[in-house]
Amino acid sequence: MAGWFNLDSITAQVTAAAAAAQESVSKFASDVQENVQHISENLAHIDINTLTQGVQHSVAAVGDDIKAEEDKFRAEKDATAACEIRLLPWETQDESRSILSDDLLAKVFALSLESATFTEAPPPDANYAFDLTPHIACAMRLMDLDANLAKMHARYISKVGETAFWRNYFYKINVLRLAAGVEPLTQAAGAGGPSADQKAPSRIVSQDGFDRQDANAQADANAQEQAQKHADADSAEEGGDELHDFDDLGDLEIDDADVEGDDDELEAQIAAEIGDL
Repeated sequence: MAGWFNLDSITAQVTAAAAAAQESVSKFASDVQENVQHISENLAHIDINTLTQGVQHSVAAVGDDIKAEEDKFRAEKDATAACEIRLLPWETQDESRSILSDDLLAKVFALSLESATFTEAPPPDANYAFDLTPHIACAMRLMDLDANLAKMHARYISKVGETAFWRNYFYKINVLRLAAGVEPLTQAAGAGGPSADQKAPSRIVSQDGFDRQDANAQADANAQEQAQKHADADSAEEGGDELHDFDDLGDLEIDDADVEGDDDELEAQIAAEIGDL
């Protein structure tokens, strides 16, 4: 009896488990069918035109954002160009003072020969406010014109930094301009001179027609001239030494009596030889 009871109990448990599994499967299938029906109903209510318009509006909004960023960039670029310094340090907008350009040019080029121009900061009481951005175009043109400036830039840029290098340099330029009665470069920003994107000329021609090459080329020319002068002086000195040697030969005196004695002895020898014949 006990064995049969246990078998009936196990059979009942298996039957109950199978019924529970069947119920779970049926419920899962019902849920899936219900979800599919909901999805179908939602798709049926979607308006394709509305969806298309929504996408178009999104694309248009992105395009507007891009255009706004481009306009902002263009405005910033225009603002930078408006304050950009286009005059060279020896140029002026005041035509009545253009005669001062040649003198300023020589003094500006001389600045590039002194290390202190780039290493000594403006005095504290000068209250010199410097913004590198508007000076960049002018600085690039100057390095094309002035080889010594380019050399100084390569030498000191790692020691004093880009901003300090040009701040010290342009401060001394403005001191020269104010001393000559010419407006500071910052007051001439955005006007005069060739545009920043134009290639700087390889040389400057002054108002009097003098062809001013860059300071380095002029220094080389001066060095060659000095070398030629020294060479000419050496040649003249050597030529003088040769003439002096000839003069020394001229100082030698020939004894006429010795010459006549030698001639008489030679004639006697010749007569004796003839007599023997």
